Amino acid sequence: MKRTTMFCFGGRRANLELQLPFIHRILAEHRNIDYQLWNLAKDPADAEYIGNLRTNNRFSVINDFYGANPWTRFNDVYRHYATPRFKDHRFVKMDDDVVFIQTNQWGRFIAGVDANRHAVVSANVINNGACAMLDPLIKEQFRNLRMPLLDVHKHPRFAQMSHDYFLNNWDDRLSQPEAWVSTKDWCSINFIGYDYNMARKFAALLDTPHPPVVAGRRFKPSSKLGDEGMVNTLPRIVVRGFTVAHLTFGPQEKRNPLMFDELRKRYAEMNRSYLER
Repeated sequence: MKRTTMFCFGGRRANLELQLPFIHRILAEHRNIDYQLWNLAKDPADAEYIGNLRTNNRFSVINDFYGANPWTRFNDVYRHYATPRFKDHRFVKMDDDVVFIQTNQWGRFIAGVDANRHAVVSANVINNGACAMLDPLIKEQFRNLRMPLLDVHKHPRFAQMSHDYFLNNWDDRLSQPEAWVSTKDWCSINFIGYDYNMARKFAALLDTPHPPVVAGRRFKPSSKLGDEGMVNTLPRIVVRGFTVAHLTFGPQEKRNPLMFDELRKRYAEMNRSYLER
């Protein structure tokens, strides 16, 4: 059976404490999955928390790139998975502020990855511009906010709208039928899946000259491809019927940090209800 390596850019304890119960559920239900948490924390207390997590042969913490400016080592993490030892793996990359995962529909997501090897496959993500366009109710509320789709990562109002919708309607949202939907919009890569051949393509593209326009965004001639820009040069497919919640983009949280503290509390309550089922 093909192995799946989940990996997470770990940095913030408050977010990881919400994510890890879902990881443990997935690992318990799927024996062919490993979870690798990369310690890329900026704060020493967060780094200590990550380093002291209880691990085993399928849940590991990797400290290779912890130190000065660890967040500059994202590309090295991607290249790690493009080496021959992973040739029989598929991959799921997630941000550490993915604070809800629809574990009971995990198979839908993996089926989407296996069936769309030509593409990067995204979960249907709450607080993600491209995914918002696939849900009629979120799309309608987004239009009422009167902001450019490419700017949603800057606005806490978009995050509040997205999370309020999900937290108040999660039972209905989680019963969506499955569909694989191609998108041309800029898709933030909060939770993506891909195969080994795509991993090698990532390694080849990273740090190469950036195209002047990608999915509507314009870039300076001196720009180099990072992970998000790289993915948006490639075919992108969203799996409807498999929902995850992405808490916040950096500019959103900087503008209203107290809002996200309250959202963490609300997700903790909702997550308990979901997992107890």
